[in-house]
Amino acid sequence: MRRKVRIFSTIVSLALVLAVMCVGIWAASSVTLSSTGTLTFNPTDVNATVAFADAGGTKQVNFGQESYSFDETTTAESHSVTFTFAEANKTTDTWVFTVTVTNTFAAGSDITIDSKLTATVSAESNFEVEIKVGEEAAQATEVVTQGTPVVYTITVSVKDSAPAKAFTDSLNFSLNLTQTQA
Repeated sequence: MRRKVRIFSTIVSLALVLAVMCVGIWAASSVTLSSTGTLTFNPTDVNATVAFADAGGTKQVNFGQESYSFDETTTAESHSVTFTFAEANKTTDTWVFTVTVTNTFAAGSDITIDSKLTATVSAESNFEVEIKVGEEAAQATEVVTQGTPVVYTITVSVKDSAPAKAFTDSLNFSLNLTQTQA
């Protein structure tokens, strides 16, 4: 009889431990968060169009404005666009968006544009940012020629070390565009 009681109490204890673990795992995986970011760009003597689009991550990215056009008279001005990340699950979701830079100088001109997109993410940030052009990591400077736009693909994910509860981090990007001769 005593043996049956021990077996029964052991089974009940294991069931309770499993129940607590399931609740803990569910709570950790159900944490959601959202954030905003800013992309600032500085054109220097360029004729260019910069367009933004959501690129099919598991969560959507929304932009305050979907494109900007610059000509050579906007050299001294700095522009920025604010975007918001849809609420996401910490452990599984990513945000992916594109920034497309198109050279709009006159057809047949030898003028190219040096384009440099960088992300400012502190070491303490809870986000990881990856910037690619095609399948490769973006170079320090990408050259935008006539008829061949440069498409940056930015993937933002949450680090595994991020807090279990909501957090506030800002993401800042910078796009510098400079006229060059081919």
